[in-house]
Amino acid sequence: MNCNIVRGSWQQFKGTVTVLWGQATGDPPRVMTGRHLQMVGGLDAACGQAKDEVGRQIDGVHRRSRARSGSKMHSSRQRGGSIFNNITLRLVWQSKPR
Repeated sequence: MNCNIVRGSWQQFKGTVTVLWGQATGDPPRVMTGRHLQMVGGLDAACGQAKDEVGRQIDGVHRRSRARSGSKMHSSRQRGGSIFNNITLRLVWQSKPR
């Protein structure tokens, strides 16, 4: 859950309270302001949910690509090496004259 979802839910709640207050006091502009806050909050929450879903999909693709790459990459990480260092060492080793 990211901050957009929380902010959107809060805006929707404020909008609902504003609508109820406007209806109780007979203030049409306040009711309109409350409905506007509800709409903006809903859009913000929907944006946050979409952002979370995209993040989950990217994590899934990343996880699957790591699983396909084999155990060599995982073993180099377990030894303390990073992917960048591993690639750099391979390039240096390949460029040495034999």
